[in-house]
Amino acid sequence: MKKLITEKQIKKRVRELGSRITNDYRGSVPVFIGILKGVLCFLPDLLRATNLSVELDFVVISFYHGNKKPGMLILEREIGMDIEGRHVILVDDILDTGKTLDFLVDHIKKKGAKDISICVLLEKEKEREVNIKPDYIGFSIPDKFVIGYGLDYQERFRNLPFIGVME
Repeated sequence: MKKLITEKQIKKRVRELGSRITNDYRGSVPVFIGILKGVLCFLPDLLRATNLSVELDFVVISFYHGNKKPGMLILEREIGMDIEGRHVILVDDILDTGKTLDFLVDHIKKKGAKDISICVLLEKEKEREVNIKPDYIGFSIPDKFVIGYGLDYQERFRNLPFIGVME
């Protein structure tokens, strides 16, 4: 495995993102919605770096791999709070195809959110299958398979304090 982003670089960038979100949402109480499981390291650090009163919820998305519609997104865990008229910040570990975030933005709009921002730790430098643009980006990375800091390979390596490329 080759280190792509060090622990020190991650900590610095998360502080910067938290500061930007604090400035952008000053005077409001945004709802952070984390997309599990990949945000399990990033989201707590981001919340600690954000100097606001916030509310928090999570969703779980999976891909249906049956014989009817392979690759169809399934919402396994729904948002548990009322977000109508609220500022929502969707937090994800990595923007790859864009399908998951596109699906969730549409879902959250239907629930009446006042506005939706997207914060991703990583954005792969590649053409997306859907047109989605995050408002807050930690790092742009090459189109490689990465692990660490919440990202996994077969549920392993999430606990690494850095982001590495599988070789």
